[in-house]
Amino acid sequence: MKLEEKVFGIIAEAGDAKSDIMYSLKKIKEGNYNEARTLISQSSKKLESASKIHIELLSEAMNSKDENTNFLVVHSEDHYSNAVFAQSLVSELIDIFEIIDPRNK
Repeated sequence: MKLEEKVFGIIAEAGDAKSDIMYSLKKIKEGNYNEARTLISQSSKKLESASKIHIELLSEAMNSKDENTNFLVVHSEDHYSNAVFAQSLVSELIDIFEIIDPRNK
């Protein structure tokens, strides 16, 4: 797989994961915690895929003597790290809001 294909693979998987994560926030607001968790679970699978590609890129970068940093690689790293952070945050929000939701009492 070429570098560009790997980079766009990360961007696509992380972008899809972020969409699932943000949609799960809407489900939290509606009080639908099961659907929110399902969306978070779907995002996990996409982030796992992005992570595999990410690890490949990091391994290749460590073994390369090329010191140039490709802009697309940096861009994909940004998408990936933001998606991982968003997933962690929203996963915690599901638990918090479910506990304090008056509809659950």
